[in-house]
Amino acid sequence: MDNIKNKIAPFRVNDTYAALDYGYSYQDFLSSFDMTLGAHVKYGIKEYVAKRSESAKIQVQNINISPVFELRNVVRTSTNVRLSCFLNSDTPSEVTINYSIDNGPFIVQIVKDNGVSPDELANDNTYNININADAKGTISYYYTAKDQTGKESRWPVCNNFVEDIGYAKRLHFLLMNLWPTIIRLLMKQENMMTG
Repeated sequence: MDNIKNKIAPFRVNDTYAALDYGYSYQDFLSSFDMTLGAHVKYGIKEYVAKRSESAKIQVQNINISPVFELRNVVRTSTNVRLSCFLNSDTPSEVTINYSIDNGPFIVQIVKDNGVSPDELANDNTYNININADAKGTISYYYTAKDQTGKESRWPVCNNFVEDIGYAKRLHFLLMNLWPTIIRLLMKQENMMTG
């Protein structure tokens, strides 16, 4: 919180309009982070943020939600396609990929996060699989995850991802379902501010 105050202070000191709000001075601004200023202001900013944080934590229910897929990545070569996904889960999960090449029958394959190729790093919540794709065509696929409590997820929820295969071309990360990542970043920032 002091870091934020220090970033704002140089701009507030020269703000001629700020004093027009209830007559608060630059010194009042500096003091407002640590103490009550009276009138309608019942808390200093730090105390207010701490109280709001406590209140929010009381209201949030700590429940185990279904696993959440967050990111996917596709890397193509002329002979295979590497599919990756990132999974956020409260408990360890079993991840499967269900795929069909050129509208053929679906193949179900377990994808591991164990550090053994094609997975790069164990327990990083990233699941990688290489699928042979030596001819040009399409692959239709979706992921499923089931955690230790039996909660399941499918991604995408409706339909399937469809990619061209047999081409040496790299697609960058596609950001999907970002809300869990945003919440995690906001909580981390809140912990930095109150901790």
